[in-house]
Amino acid sequence: MTDGRDRPHQVPDGLPAVLANAASGSAADADLGQAGPRRLWRRRPAYMVGALVVAGGLIAAVLLVGAPARSVHYKMAVDFARAGFWPQALVVAPDGKTLYAVNANDNSNGVMLGTVVPISTATGVAGRPITVGVDPEAIVITPDGKTLYVANCSSGTVTPISAASGRTGNPVPVGKGNCALAMAPDGATVYVAGQDRSGQGTVIPISTVTNTAGKPIPVGSAPVYALAISPDGRTLYLASQSLSGGPGTLTSVSLATGLPGKTIRVPDAPVALAITPDGTTLYVASLGMGTSEDGTVTPVNLAAGIAGAPITVGNEPFALAVAPNGKTVYVANLNGDAIQPGTITPIRTSTGVAGTPIVAGWEPQALALSPDGTTIYAAIDPDFGAGLWSVSEASLTSR
Repeated sequence: MTDGRDRPHQVPDGLPAVLANAASGSAADADLGQAGPRRLWRRRPAYMVGALVVAGGLIAAVLLVGAPARSVHYKMAVDFARAGFWPQALVVAPDGKTLYAVNANDNSNGVMLGTVVPISTATGVAGRPITVGVDPEAIVITPDGKTLYVANCSSGTVTPISAASGRTGNPVPVGKGNCALAMAPDGATVYVAGQDRSGQGTVIPISTVTNTAGKPIPVGSAPVYALAISPDGRTLYLASQSLSGGPGTLTSVSLATGLPGKTIRVPDAPVALAITPDGTTLYVASLGMGTSEDGTVTPVNLAAGIAGAPITVGNEPFALAVAPNGKTVYVANLNGDAIQPGTITPIRTSTGVAGTPIVAGWEPQALALSPDGTTIYAAIDPDFGAGLWSVSEASLTSR
């Protein structure tokens, strides 16, 4: 198969040839073994270096997350759904019936509004796009599945959406540059983070009862790029990137007091966070632009406040998802060039060992897991050119 410009898809050395067939939409099986070599770069979030518009699609991978690494296989089928233009974030409803894709659309003029597209996970049929603000970057959903919240980075707002009706509520003003979201486990509060007008990092709580913003919490001199909340709802973790090009940082904030706690150094350019369901380990995906071609995922022992050895994954790891059973963390690697497709790397949390990357398609930059952990959805660019993003489906079976 070739892409839109008659360039053959290439697969990283050491990966089975059937993975190339899977990347092009065939129903081929492949083992997940040890990670092979990888290459090259691509982009940072729009709020880091501005919007770089690419087209794309979505891929859904059905994963049996509890199976042994070498006895898991997958196959891919094409044309699951059409989602829109340039999805930035994904979330699955708690009942697993609907996938929501946030589309930034072609925002080269800085004024085009983004959309949220609901997709039936049973049929792959996309519903009516819901218009939100400019440059939407993140989405979360309340635990009861009733309300979605979307962070509009360039509008400086967070838009609430009724899941039942698809209607939007009044946008909540939070200031431009606040692009990361996290939902409290009890569903009472949404936290939005980024930076204030002076460039200082901030976290703003939003009540889901009143849809009003509370007092900003100052969290340091660097912008915040990712958020995660402990399963007990007591601690907020935020990843910040050094403006001087040094190591990134992971900072804890007590939600009871609003006071920042210990700061832990992590590799350069952290862009995504994920916590295991038992709350013991937090994973940090870092682009590592100043240190290596390949990015890393760093496990952090939250009880001890100590970062473990970074795990080398693919080029430009951009999104994370942890299986509900806590046994596997998945990382989407953009591999954002015109030669090598992106990948999804599974990491065994018990060993910290990365398995063979799953060839996913061009630039997988958002991940979401189904509540039962059997399906993972990833936003990709199937044609590496202008057009609508579509959804493909890949399934894993245990042998």
